[in-house]
Amino acid sequence: KDNQDGTYDLSLDVHGTIREDQENPTKVDIVYVLDLSYSMMWEMDGSYPGGSENTSGDDEGYNYSYARYKAAANAIQTLNGALAENTGLDVQAALVTFAPEVISSTNGYVNIDNGDSLELPDAKWETFSSGTNYGAALNSAKDLLESARSDAQKVVIFITDGEPNRALDENGNTVSANANTGTQYAEDEVADLVANRFYAVGVGSDTYEQYLRRVVNAAQNVEETKYIAAEDHDTL
Repeated sequence: KDNQDGTYDLSLDVHGTIREDQENPTKVDIVYVLDLSYSMMWEMDGSYPGGSENTSGDDEGYNYSYARYKAAANAIQTLNGALAENTGLDVQAALVTFAPEVISSTNGYVNIDNGDSLELPDAKWETFSSGTNYGAALNSAKDLLESARSDAQKVVIFITDGEPNRALDENGNTVSANANTGTQYAEDEVADLVANRFYAVGVGSDTYEQYLRRVVNAAQNVEETKYIAAEDHDTL
């Protein structure tokens, strides 16, 4: 939703049908996969400072709002806070960040005791990079799922605003790719992703929905999948 003060809330919900029992809390392990491409620095409507002088929309030295990133970060923190308050749940979370390739991946999971339990990158120009590699990020998410608790509900939340324009070649090197190739690479990665839930969240008014829906549809080994659009600032 639009907070009317230059910030936005993007609501995420993984409660659903998860059993809540204070005597025997349900274990939930979440892997957040967060896009740090340059366009996450933009306004939700795709605008950015500098006008025509900022030819790529990612030049250094401009006063970016980081609205898309802040909406995503706020959603993660809000969800974590809500889950932490639920005494019927035992929640852990991990984080993968990506742009043209994986930027960082947490070393396992952290216990979610409050909304700030999972440390997120700072909203500054140096945090972001050019390019969007769905597949590399999802591959890292699968690695983290392997270390999830065997008796936990496993949830992957993939958050991006960009067209997939990077992939990995047969040698594991990052290469430029058209959107179809980048999406196919991501589809191949999620085809053997095993989890209880997989959510793809598109942030911004210019979300590449068709590509995200393809990725969601390819997650055939996941019990529940969903594409969530966050393009009109309404609570999802």
